[in-house]
Amino acid sequence: MGFTSVGFPNFPTLLGPHNGSTFCNIPRCIEQNVEGTTELIRFMREKGHRRVGATGEAEEEWTDHVIEVGSMTLLARTDSRFTRVDVNLPGRKRTILQYMGGAPLPGEM
Repeated sequence: MGFTSVGFPNFPTLLGPHNGSTFCNIPRCIEQNVEGTTELIRFMREKGHRRVGATGEAEEEWTDHVIEVGSMTLLARTDSRFTRVDVNLPGRKRTILQYMGGAPLPGEM
């Protein structure tokens, strides 16, 4: 979840906002995204699909979940790059950028 965006079909981001790889041990967590993308490509080939991408509704639901999980932490109340608050860029709305819900155990994907 969180590795595709509306308007960018067939363009998974293995490391980026709203996916779990940015808020844990990156080599371990990026591995889950590589494995997930590999399985997605395998599935698409088997089924003859040529295009994949997030819907606006799915992206909005995931963003709401990211914010819900993140708001249970103290990090949500701090001024930092994790919340888009930067003293050099005043006026930015505070929001959670990283998924803080953890990573699945091996074999759970």
